[in-house]
Amino acid sequence: MSEFKKINLLEFLNRENIFLAIVLILFLIIIIKMIPPIPITMGKNIKMSILKQNGTITNIDTQRNISSKMEMWINTINFNDGQELIHKDLGPLGYNSYFFLDFDFNIKVKIPGYYDFIIYSDDGFRLFINSNVVCEYISDRPISNTTGQIFLDRGIYKVYLTYFQGYGLLGLRAYYHPVNSKYMYLFGKNSKYIEFLKP
Repeated sequence: MSEFKKINLLEFLNRENIFLAIVLILFLIIIIKMIPPIPITMGKNIKMSILKQNGTITNIDTQRNISSKMEMWINTINFNDGQELIHKDLGPLGYNSYFFLDFDFNIKVKIPGYYDFIIYSDDGFRLFINSNVVCEYISDRPISNTTGQIFLDRGIYKVYLTYFQGYGLLGLRAYYHPVNSKYMYLFGKNSKYIEFLKP
């Protein structure tokens, strides 16, 4: 008789556990439905070309004599400072000296105003928005930043950034922000101000 009661008690506990599990699952489903979806803030909208120079590069206007070219899509312009080309998300890319990087993408300006574009580079670069040079540093340098400011109305703009690595250390990061905000966004990261689009 006591064995029969034990079996019934175990079955009762199992039924209780099943009921509790169902209640928990329904509770989680309700909570998940109440949480708004997380917006996608970054996509691989930046076309990057890595161009290996056959010879040396002394400045951004050095005549190109390209021995090899690799193209890929990236989400941000964010390369570590160091002795090798390492993207923050993609890792090492196998280049360390005498190459150009070209970046092509579009931006959609949602809030008009003056914007700062800040490029940290080792070595030189040139940034175009449409056909306007916004900022540049034409020769080699240790990691430093250069800022350019431009007024952008609502609309879509073509952006082109070119960079060169000579010899030694390298690094490249690109940011933007409206002048009335101190928070800097990486190129490729969407905000309420600017959205990044494929070229």
